[in-house]
Amino acid sequence: MQGGAVAAAFSSMFPHLVNDGVVFIAAAGMMDLPKPQRSRSPNEALMRLTEQKQSQNCIAALGPHPTRASLPNLQAAYLPGFEEASASSSREGILSEVHWAYEALGKSTDKRFLIFHGTGDFVVPYDHALKIKNFIPQAELITIKTSSHALVLEPGVWEDVTRRIIAFFP
Repeated sequence: MQGGAVAAAFSSMFPHLVNDGVVFIAAAGMMDLPKPQRSRSPNEALMRLTEQKQSQNCIAALGPHPTRASLPNLQAAYLPGFEEASASSSREGILSEVHWAYEALGKSTDKRFLIFHGTGDFVVPYDHALKIKNFIPQAELITIKTSSHALVLEPGVWEDVTRRIIAFFP
């Protein structure tokens, strides 16, 4: 989830370790995140979900297709450590405030940059790719219509992304 932001920070701080170029795929680092709240325990999250759906069986209450809004509650209820990991990423990770790294890369004259981003990405919205492109004007932005954050796993997309990455590096 944080690969693009890490790559940007690393490349800007250690440019001598980057030979030719950097590829960003659904890159984060431009988000403005609120301060993380206290993590809820899995039991609290499950209780909230149960109350919200007014059911003793949260799976039945969600039906066969959980909604996007209900998924964080399910993850918190059934994945030990999920909420703490999410809060830690917000608190200590680099999902946000990496503008400085992208800006530094934009001043680079000896490196090339390639940005892939899908317009259907709900994890890191597409407009973040446009912001990164503004910071790195020499980058090539490849927009993949309707693709999600997991665009490299989508049939027909991953093959094209792979071909372009291979062509990008000499």
